[in-house]
Amino acid sequence: MAHFMLAEVRDLTAGRLAIVEGVPREPTAFLCLVSAAAADSTAGEMLTGLPADAVAFLPVEQSTSPAAVLTAEDFASFGRWIETLPQKL
Repeated sequence: MAHFMLAEVRDLTAGRLAIVEGVPREPTAFLCLVSAAAADSTAGEMLTGLPADAVAFLPVEQSTSPAAVLTAEDFASFGRWIETLPQKL
């Protein structure tokens, strides 16, 4: 199961980060703004053809396609929801 630091997810939704790694130390997944993935990387290959402003959930063990993709509109809605959460859970 992937876990993410709330502060980092907030930074992603606010545009301060483009990629968030799951925790603990060996990440099991990434949240990645499609435009941040280098075209010649595994993530870039997985995200080919997706809108640049979309965000993808990329489990490490699944290397052929994202497990989920949020459109820019859905990601904005997700960001508004994240802001309603307390600073520490």
